[in-house]
Amino acid sequence: MSSQDYEEKRDYFRMQIKAAMTFTLDGEGITYHAQSADLSAGGLAMCSDHAPQIGQSIHIHMPSASENIAAFDAHGKVMRVMPHPDQADQYLISVALTHME
Repeated sequence: MSSQDYEEKRDYFRMQIKAAMTFTLDGEGITYHAQSADLSAGGLAMCSDHAPQIGQSIHIHMPSASENIAAFDAHGKVMRVMPHPDQADQYLISVALTHME
């Protein structure tokens, strides 16, 4: 399957959003830093130097730059983790969102 075929199978439109964010994994008390890549109603992609395990439950926090806009807080499941092709020691992480706060 080509990447275009994969993109066409997405259920939601994805927006390119580059923002600093943090995430924690269920069962761990550690906060990891990441950079968002894109966001949709069903999931998000991010880049981090920490590679979570596929299937792990995750809590995502993206602070707002404005007092008038709430921070983005959501829970999800790690669906894919792969080395970043252009950045050493970084991983591309795909998350399916299960619910938002």
